[in-house]
Amino acid sequence: MSNRNTEGIRAHAASRAEETRARAEAAIETLKGRGERITFAAVARESGLSRSSLYSNDYVKVRIQSLKALEAAPDRASEKSRGDGSRRLTELADRVRELEEQKLMLVAQLAEMELLRMENEELKRVAKSRSTPQAPNVTIMR
Repeated sequence: MSNRNTEGIRAHAASRAEETRARAEAAIETLKGRGERITFAAVARESGLSRSSLYSNDYVKVRIQSLKALEAAPDRASEKSRGDGSRRLTELADRVRELEEQKLMLVAQLAEMELLRMENEELKRVAKSRSTPQAPNVTIMR
């Protein structure tokens, strides 16, 4: 088995990923400046990148998906009467409370998952120690 040096390949892949990210960000800013919708096709067209390269770069993919989701979300402020500020503040306060409760639930779930992960690692360690062959207990008599 040959021991190939892959550092050069990794460095090149990292630089290409960064170039894709920079070109996509520039395209997104241009599209936003013109008031156009942010889609994979639009970003690909504006940046000169292929859609597959946009989907392959995790940062760019999430960025475009989140911008698409924000554009698709209904603008609740425009749907409601802008003159009723106190009602809007009450709705926002309720939403903040709801999100804080969700955050606490997620933190609790995360802590539980970490405990389960630690327990899993301990069980793996115990199972591994039991499965390794032990030297037989032999007593030498003289």
